[in-house]
Amino acid sequence: MTSRDDATEVTIEGSIERVTFHNPQTGFCVLKVKSGEELHTIVGQCSCVTEGENISAGGSWVMNEHYGLQLKAEQIVLAPPQSESAIEKYLASGAIKGVGVHFARRLISQFGADVIDIIENHPERLLEMEGIGRGRMQRIRNAWLSQSATRNVMIFLHEHGFGSHRASKIIKCYGIDAIARIKANPYCLTEDISGIGFKSADAMAMNMGMAADSPQRLAAASQFVLSQNMASGHTMILRDQLVSGTAELLAIDPQCVDEAVRQNIIEGKFASYQKNDQDFVCNPQLAEAENQIVSDLKRLQGGQPRWQTRVHQLDSQQVKHYSGHIELSDSQISALNHLLSHPIVILTGGPGVGKTTLINTYLAAAKSFGAYIQLCAPTGRAAKRLTEATRSEAKTIHRLLEYSPVDRCFKHNTDNPIALGGLVVDEASMLDTMLFSQLLQALPTDASLILVGDVDQLPSVGPGMILMDLIQSELCRVVRLEQVYRQAQSSLIIENAHRINRGLKPITNSTRDSDFFFISESDAPAIIDKVAYMILNRIPNRYGLDAKQDVQILTPMNRGPLGAETISNYLQEQFRPSDSYLESASHRFFLGDKVIQVVNNYDKEVFNGDIGFIEEIDHDNDTLTVSYDGKQVEYPQENFDELKLAYAITIHKSQGSEYPVVIIPLTMSHYMMLERNLVYTALTRAKKIAIFIGEKKSIMMAVNRSDSTQRITRLRHALHELV
Repeated sequence: MTSRDDATEVTIEGSIERVTFHNPQTGFCVLKVKSGEELHTIVGQCSCVTEGENISAGGSWVMNEHYGLQLKAEQIVLAPPQSESAIEKYLASGAIKGVGVHFARRLISQFGADVIDIIENHPERLLEMEGIGRGRMQRIRNAWLSQSATRNVMIFLHEHGFGSHRASKIIKCYGIDAIARIKANPYCLTEDISGIGFKSADAMAMNMGMAADSPQRLAAASQFVLSQNMASGHTMILRDQLVSGTAELLAIDPQCVDEAVRQNIIEGKFASYQKNDQDFVCNPQLAEAENQIVSDLKRLQGGQPRWQTRVHQLDSQQVKHYSGHIELSDSQISALNHLLSHPIVILTGGPGVGKTTLINTYLAAAKSFGAYIQLCAPTGRAAKRLTEATRSEAKTIHRLLEYSPVDRCFKHNTDNPIALGGLVVDEASMLDTMLFSQLLQALPTDASLILVGDVDQLPSVGPGMILMDLIQSELCRVVRLEQVYRQAQSSLIIENAHRINRGLKPITNSTRDSDFFFISESDAPAIIDKVAYMILNRIPNRYGLDAKQDVQILTPMNRGPLGAETISNYLQEQFRPSDSYLESASHRFFLGDKVIQVVNNYDKEVFNGDIGFIEEIDHDNDTLTVSYDGKQVEYPQENFDELKLAYAITIHKSQGSEYPVVIIPLTMSHYMMLERNLVYTALTRAKKIAIFIGEKKSIMMAVNRSDSTQRITRLRHALHELV
């Protein structure tokens, strides 16, 4: 009998007795497999499974509360059935179109175990059976060949190091043409299949005998290095740096790489740029977007919003009327007049300096001058916050531009601009190059543009540093608010945010009534225990807040002992209110779980960073229903990989959001990520309470590091040339 006492890797070989569940979209399957006299449950991924097939599954035993002991397979390899009974079961399963239970029995009765060989190699012999004509014979053979081809693809991918999960994704994308496509260009995997990077594709290419200095390999490697540079936020790279990085990656002569880069430029896969006798290389789409940004900014700067021709300098009494009798300082009144009289204005400043008050006053004043002002933000949560703060509708940029999932483009563009008099964009530090370019193209020349954001926060996830580049260019009017107002002066969150921003040590000796706390701890398991205690006990009991809805854990990294995944998995066990769950290849989702959408899904209108709660699990249809601020979104199993647990998320994912309580575990284990703007961004996500748990020296290291986040962009150079 197979040993099932621990999580040791085991391999089960046998035949598939029953396909309990199989999702052809994701490959996820639950199989009953007979091995000797034992019947095992195997859970894993395989693009195509059929009763009767032989199987070899490798993985480890897990105990499922509903279904008992299962082998969670990391790899599944299938082979054609051998025995007559297995072949009959296989044919009767419906896998071969044109063959059912009765006909399968007749085939076995006439041909025995030779029937598979006959279908594949001697199909004319099927005509010996009564009721089979040439048309049916050909359909049976074609169906078998298709099944056989899929199995061969799976075996081919396994032989080259791809597990069942990635192999299923490849087969879903390429079908039975996968082997031919990969042999022609193994690097197509990096472009077409999410989760497969250059190194995996390169290992396959080398296994298939590709020369180390193959032009195809050099081109793909240089494109990979450029894409990694873009993933770090840059929009261009020094050509010498691209060549040396690629040569180092491949351990190959730089001269060979330089020729590949030159060829990529000739073929239009790279764009080249020269500045101060230095050669740069860029992604062509990014280069075009940066050119378009410069062109549109110049166009908007030269325009004159019609409603601004009716604007006059406002005095303090008029300002008081528009502000709802809130007393504005002289600097705020000056800032308001800039907002009302310039076509493009950047409004920046830290927390508590009155940006929201100023925007609300601006909206009231602009309306009195006949302006139709639209509000937007890069993310759904940021747009919701802006709506709440201004009591005016704010849209996401995608919704404002009316993105079409079918056409994969925006309705509003240069040829079809948005009908408005002015646009306010909040959380502008989150704008990346591509999105900002598309937004500007959709603005009419006679519209005003106000970009509101804290330039000291983390920059955008995508390439570019739009807000910083615009401020440093001096192309448009910049209003920086710096005075912290009375209602914010008592907040240690706000005071410490400004201290961190100035490179000063935050105040950590807080009182019981403070809104900022630091708890000293260096051991990762102890930190997680303290986080769990705070979120499950201390905060609900002390402040009467909801542990799931009102508290968010923010951490620098996804992985590691204090990563978002580790903490989320731990808290899932603590919170679990129900035993009802469904699982994907990598996650188990329970009823009530807090989850985050990790990719944009335009069809469902949910976007990267949206956080919701699983409120329904349908076991009959294998679907989850997630509630996002009251909006219900249903996920079939093939979309489960769009979700992750969100009890803890990365600080980057929190951009544009605010939470009543934020808990931030921070130690020297986060050394590579410790930056001033990271800690500043995390702290300023907290509305009521901020709690750091970790090592003080890690906070100070972050506070003292502020130079390494500078991004290299072509836009910065182009804006300076324009000025």
